[in-house]
Amino acid sequence: YNYDKDFGKPIYKADDGVVNPYIGLPIWNMIGLEAGYQWLPKRNKSVRLGPGERPFSGATTTIAANSFNDVQSHWDMDAPYLGVTFNMPWPNCNRISVFGMLGGAYAHLDAEEVTVATQLGQLTDAQRELTRRTYEQSRGVLVAKLGASLMLTDYIGVRGFGSWMNTS
Repeated sequence: YNYDKDFGKPIYKADDGVVNPYIGLPIWNMIGLEAGYQWLPKRNKSVRLGPGERPFSGATTTIAANSFNDVQSHWDMDAPYLGVTFNMPWPNCNRISVFGMLGGAYAHLDAEEVTVATQLGQLTDAQRELTRRTYEQSRGVLVAKLGASLMLTDYIGVRGFGSWMNTS
């Protein structure tokens, strides 16, 4: 399966938070190395999928007009990574810098979804089991970051960033 197309996109439209411990090492001038671990804690979500959406992962048909599926799902992902960073100090303030990072990660994703109800009513436990879909994959992916950092001391800082990982 392709996670974005066949499984996650109708339910998880965007990531909403990541835990990211890391260690950085300056190499030369404004270039460095960063090793870290991105962890998206387990997410649980209940959604109503409507007409035109896929009723479950891998479905070749979509939900008909005037119909719906109530779906419960959960997923989590972790990805150790290594990348090259490019840091540029903010003018007249050496403690603040903007940065970019490009590297590779080994991502592991676990996900599960189950339909609990349709327009006809609640599903029985046996019917729910027939709709249960799981997804698990581990593979190397490209990762990129863009953000800003504030150094609190010479060795400890905080940062805010946007991160992209090629999971499709």
